[in-house]
Amino acid sequence: MSTNITVRKVHIGASNIGICIACESTQNNDLHTIDQVYITGEGAVGIRIGNHDSKWNLIHRGTIAHRKVGIDNFQGSFKADGVNFSYNGTDILLGSPTTPSLFTIHKARAPAASWTIPPKAAPHGR
Repeated sequence: MSTNITVRKVHIGASNIGICIACESTQNNDLHTIDQVYITGEGAVGIRIGNHDSKWNLIHRGTIAHRKVGIDNFQGSFKADGVNFSYNGTDILLGSPTTPSLFTIHKARAPAASWTIPPKAAPHGR
């Protein structure tokens, strides 16, 4: 369980998952800030938010590129502000939103955006 952690000015290269919030935890993992982080190597996911109690996370500026999925919001919520997306299979994947009103995407830049919002009955396995 963690809250209010800031990751700032980091470059992440090739990896399966660049940053994972609450991938194993079922407790509160909220209020994190990912600021000016550059995830530019090939891999499955840039940022994954993996639990329904992972709320109000801020992804501010930075770049997510060359991933199968840029941001995989399996559960939880986030605000993306000024994030650059480039050469991802899907830029943003909203799986099973905890509270849909808690999603904000502001000034995102993507040459050919691919944002996927599956139906509510979508299976959770990825």
